[in-house]
Amino acid sequence: MLDAAGRAGRVGTGIDCGLCDRGELPEGLVPVRTGPVWDESTFPPGLGRRHRLPDGTWGRLRVHEGRLRVVFGGSGGPGTVVGAGDAVGLPPGVTHAVVPEGPVRFSLDLFGLPDAAGPGADPS
Repeated sequence: MLDAAGRAGRVGTGIDCGLCDRGELPEGLVPVRTGPVWDESTFPPGLGRRHRLPDGTWGRLRVHEGRLRVVFGGSGGPGTVVGAGDAVGLPPGVTHAVVPEGPVRFSLDLFGLPDAAGPGADPS
């Protein structure tokens, strides 16, 4: 994609994202919201359906007790199992669903890009 023709040929197609595939968050994000701790019966039903985070918003799903599965994409494949003490990153725009595997306690933290006009920003 080093020239206009190469870029034009990729418009509208997906790209590989190593960070996304590994469930890692990029550096430099700032916390936006820390969610409550849910269990298998109290988590919002929308998390169990295929959904995605909006552009510019990343999530970190943390499992406090038990296990849950995060299924990425629309395939309904086996997904990634996240156990107690572990976390997985949720990139913006990537379809996913959360499936508890028995009793579980987990939370979701949301992150965004730092405010370009914030303290220490270059005013020019």
